[in-house]
Amino acid sequence: MRIRLALALVVMAMMSGCASATAGASGSTVRVHVTDEPGGPGLSGVVVEASEDCFFSFFFSCYRASATTDANGDVTFRAPAVLLISASAPGHTAEQGRRNGTTLELPLYKDHLSLDLRGTLNGADVSAHDVGADDRWSPQEVPFAQSAEGRKGYIRRALSVNATLTWTNEPLAAGDLALGLSPENQRVVVWQDSSDQQLGPGEHQESVRLTVGTLDGSQWRDAITLYVGPGPGKAYAAPTPLAWAIHLEGVFGAPRNAPTTLVWGTLLALVTAAMILRPTSGRRP
Repeated sequence: MRIRLALALVVMAMMSGCASATAGASGSTVRVHVTDEPGGPGLSGVVVEASEDCFFSFFFSCYRASATTDANGDVTFRAPAVLLISASAPGHTAEQGRRNGTTLELPLYKDHLSLDLRGTLNGADVSAHDVGADDRWSPQEVPFAQSAEGRKGYIRRALSVNATLTWTNEPLAAGDLALGLSPENQRVVVWQDSSDQQLGPGEHQESVRLTVGTLDGSQWRDAITLYVGPGPGKAYAAPTPLAWAIHLEGVFGAPRNAPTTLVWGTLLALVTAAMILRPTSGRRP
């Protein structure tokens, strides 16, 4: 009896998506609008797939369909129930969304971005944010996207971020600079200052690479935007402004999300089943 009850719990949890979907939106229409970043223009030619959450599709007939977006980035499905929408396009991240009503806005993000920031550094420009005994940082917002939603979306999807600071020392503007990155502009989290002396004339560089292991920290994934900037490192002497340039390369993939509700429900059912099947002393099954 307990074995049958345990199996029933697991099956019900894994079928819940399919069963509730079929009951909720029979024969309804959903329009999917795919955009290039949040609030951006529609993307045409994007392959969109619609499906029900149904683990036991080999036992039950679950809805599956695919179509390509039109010139406005739109595609329409008429289905007994559409819970999960997936979209992918060359040069963009693959994204998923869940139907909530008759329209779903699904933004895609570029899978690679290359940005250049430029500025000048002098005594009056140096930020008052202390990094070390003699180090100060001048943070700049990284414009991965125009909107705050878009910038936050890119941070959630970042797999790596490479930043390279370049400057050229001249007779009237010279420095041994450092490079800082952070998810906030009030303090620097990653500070790169080479042990090499870079106060001599000519071009110099500092480079930082943020890996997915670093970016998976909550202080990065929860940020709204990313900040990068130079600061005077070991030495700085610039009667005239010292020009600098920062080149950034970002690689992006699927959002780093927690397991879905269906997965958690199935795990809970498995735990409950294990408790039911656990032998109980003094009782016969």
